[in-house]
Amino acid sequence: MATDDAYAKKYMAGAGAVLLRDTKVGRTSLAILGLVTLWCGGGAIGAFLNVLPKSSVGAAVFMTFMTAFFAFLALTLTVVRTVVSEGEVQVQCGLWGPRVPMERVTSCRVVPYDWVRFAGWGIKRSADGTWAYTLDAKSDVVELTWTDEAGEAHAAQFSASDPHAVAAAVEKARATRLRIATDDEAVVSDRAIAEAAAEEAEEAAEGTARRNS
Repeated sequence: MATDDAYAKKYMAGAGAVLLRDTKVGRTSLAILGLVTLWCGGGAIGAFLNVLPKSSVGAAVFMTFMTAFFAFLALTLTVVRTVVSEGEVQVQCGLWGPRVPMERVTSCRVVPYDWVRFAGWGIKRSADGTWAYTLDAKSDVVELTWTDEAGEAHAAQFSASDPHAVAAAVEKARATRLRIATDDEAVVSDRAIAEAAAEEAEEAAEGTARRNS
């Protein structure tokens, strides 16, 4: 579980105190995409230098485009970052993923990843609308469920270097917010009771004054 991820610290600051930062790197995917990027880059250079068979400007431009494309995939689809703070959960697979206020989270647990359900791994969406942000097909993942402002239910599954630690941090934040909300309700209730008692005492005093006048 990485805690020194400069990108996460800068762009995923969280809401309130950060309870956990998790960075999962798909090393196999990174290696494959990295090799393809290097192969395309070598092809682009060879085409520009006219040292490859059938070299041309068009082939060089195409290979340059493919180099940039696979480099982009290597940078964006091989890392899943998760930040759990007091006020929210934020997940990013590359540049994409949910950002959920903690008060809207309904559950967070560790489940086995069903790659058949999502037809592979990466950024996927199942038939029931659940999003997946995963780096491989065999490891356990975190499943997060929440409701939006309209009350509609949502779910996402995502890879983590320590799924159990992520789920525990989310549940800790939820429990803390629930306790604060309960304490606030108790304070409001006590204040309402005190105000009602004061009003009754004031009305009684006014009634006594009228009778004595």
